[in-house]
Amino acid sequence: MFKYGSLVTAFINGIQISFKDSRIIFPRGSETLIDQIKQAHSKLIVISAAGCHGFQIKQAGKNRFLALRRNEGGPTIADDILEIEILEDGTIKTVSGKIGITNHKAADEFLKFIAQYSGGKVETVRRRSTV
Repeated sequence: MFKYGSLVTAFINGIQISFKDSRIIFPRGSETLIDQIKQAHSKLIVISAAGCHGFQIKQAGKNRFLALRRNEGGPTIADDILEIEILEDGTIKTVSGKIGITNHKAADEFLKFIAQYSGGKVETVRRRSTV
């Protein structure tokens, strides 16, 4: 058993990773690996959030996803879509301009879930069409 403040070192895939005072210490030059870990973690958060809030996830490209939710207004109304992109540093970027009124609450809860589990905050930018 290790006490708080002790140094623990592990080798994972040939890379030395140290844990000291509740911090993770990576060797220099491992930034790419760290970003890949952050991206993988963000992807798991997005998939989990979708499942919890009734959205289906479809991959739209590398680190790009569409979260789809059937619109309850009938077959003539398009499904609601959240566009999601996971940036290189693991930041989750979403665009929710294609959400109908019936799914606004679910989309809002989806975004709050993502923010909560990724350790971030929700920043909302509202744009209204002038047409």
